[in-house]
Amino acid sequence: MEIPEGLGQHGEGKPLLAQYLPGKMRVLSGAQHLSFSKLRDGARSTQCSCSVCDSLLFVDNPSYEGLICAVFPEFCPIANNADVEPAFRVQVNDWPAAERAKLQPLPSYWKHPETGDYLDEDGKPDTGFKDMREAFLDTVKPVVAAAEGLTFAELLASAGGDDTIQVLGLPELPASSQLRHSAGKL
Repeated sequence: MEIPEGLGQHGEGKPLLAQYLPGKMRVLSGAQHLSFSKLRDGARSTQCSCSVCDSLLFVDNPSYEGLICAVFPEFCPIANNADVEPAFRVQVNDWPAAERAKLQPLPSYWKHPETGDYLDEDGKPDTGFKDMREAFLDTVKPVVAAAEGLTFAELLASAGGDDTIQVLGLPELPASSQLRHSAGKL
C-alpha cells in the first residue's frame, strides 16, 4: 500500500486525519478476510484490516465504549464521504512542537499517560476535549442502538476473539508521550 503524500514520517508534514463513526458496521461480504492486530504488547487500540490487501479499515479503543470506531480516510477512502476538515487534534504531545507550530491552529489535546487528565498543548489541564467527547458519545448512543450491523467486539468475536489478535511488535516512537513518561521525561 502506498503512503499518502505528507504522511510518510511521523512528526513531519501533516498529522494523520482520523474520523469517528458510529460503531456498527454492515459487512455485506468478505468477513472471512478481516484480521485484527495491535501495534505492540499492551496497546489499547485494536485495528481491523483486510487480510487480502492489508488496508486498515477501522480501529477500536476501550475509550470508545463500543459506540464509535476510528477510520483513516487518507489510507482507506470512505464512499460518499465529503472532504472533512479537522476539528481538533489529539495526542499533540507526540508531535514535535516546531512541526506542530507550522500547522493550522486547532484546539489540541493530549491525555497524560499516568493521570488520565486531558491537557492542552502547553500541558495545562483542559476539560474541553473530555466535555466534547462525552457530548459526542451521548449523541451517538441512540444512533448505534438503532443501527443494523455488528459492533467491533462482535466482529472480533466472529473471527475467533482475542486469541486471533496479532501483536505486530512495532516500537514506540521516540516522541511518544507514553515512552517519555516511562523514561521519567514527562
